[in-house]
Amino acid sequence: MEPDPAIDDIREIRRQISAEFGHDPRRLMAHYMEYQEQLKREGKYRFVGVPETEPAGLELNEKPHQSGA
Repeated sequence: MEPDPAIDDIREIRRQISAEFGHDPRRLMAHYMEYQEQLKREGKYRFVGVPETEPAGLELNEKPHQSGA
């Protein structure tokens, strides 16, 4: 695959952000969650919420019905 400078730039920025938080996934996630809340407060972007109930259909642990056997 041919190198993509834009992807390389994105990866470098991600490495820099991760380094700011000691490459600790919990600290990094906390940073991103706070940043998300900041963006919500600013109102510039719309965020999709989690549905109140599961959509009609299979429950998470339910197995699909096997037909024909």
